[in-house]
Amino acid sequence: LRTLPRKCLEQAVLQYELARFNLVEAVARDFLELTNRGAGWMAELEAYWLSEEAKQQQPPGKVHARIRACEPLCRAYENLIREVVGPHLLSACNEGWKAALGAEAAYEPETTVLYQFPPTLRIFCSATRSNASVPQVGVPSTDESQQCPRGEQAASTEYKALGRLHNDAQYGHQPGEVNFWLPLTRLAAANTLWAESEEGRGDFHPFLLDEIGYPQQPEDGGLLHQEPLRDGSSCEGLSLQSDQEGCRPSAATLLPIQRFHGVLCRHQTQRNDSGRTRVSLDFRCAPKTAFDADWRLPGVM
Repeated sequence: LRTLPRKCLEQAVLQYELARFNLVEAVARDFLELTNRGAGWMAELEAYWLSEEAKQQQPPGKVHARIRACEPLCRAYENLIREVVGPHLLSACNEGWKAALGAEAAYEPETTVLYQFPPTLRIFCSATRSNASVPQVGVPSTDESQQCPRGEQAASTEYKALGRLHNDAQYGHQPGEVNFWLPLTRLAAANTLWAESEEGRGDFHPFLLDEIGYPQQPEDGGLLHQEPLRDGSSCEGLSLQSDQEGCRPSAATLLPIQRFHGVLCRHQTQRNDSGRTRVSLDFRCAPKTAFDADWRLPGVM
């Protein structure tokens, strides 16, 4: 069993072409069955709101089943694994393992990536609203009033974090897995994911990803610029150029994927008082020779 090279334990940002892997539209239109009211699918996701009661009626297993049944979303996701994420991870691992052996040593490269299916969908609303009728996750709605109007701050001020501080080893994941976090909406410090850079370091920082086009949220509120792993085959990566502005991406837009080693590095969210919903996908991948199929959570028989 191989140990992940140091390079794969470090944080990195990948880019993917929206026109080729339109996960924003797949989640908004095909999974949530929202209506595009003219500002684009990203804006519709940011305006989407889900009550705590509705969330409780949609347990993770039920949501996973709905994602599995959403063919456009699954197709875009698996294409992303084959063309972007898989080649990236294989390249990083093979480079690190080969370097550790030395230039003269014989090396047999890894060619298979295992990946989570389906990915996990997270909807992190800014606040709870009372006196509102809202749709359930994955249940179609014909009432546009169920979509929170853009720019409208939720009436309630009960802001909550999503989950708690943790690392994924606490939930049975093994060191050979690498996390990939894919935001589908704009990010602010209040609605993004926070993580430490190394295990136990405690230097928590937000994944804002504004360096490749996600706008920051200024102080005045205005706009500035557990599922199984499966086999996946590798293929050539893409050469991409960045071009993005606002929250209605053009066809040439590149969107980010944050890589981090969440198995050992702790991560968490803050209370989302940003005024908009953050929607994201996350998943784990592993090179086949670094993944122990018989792994069990330590201390559990």
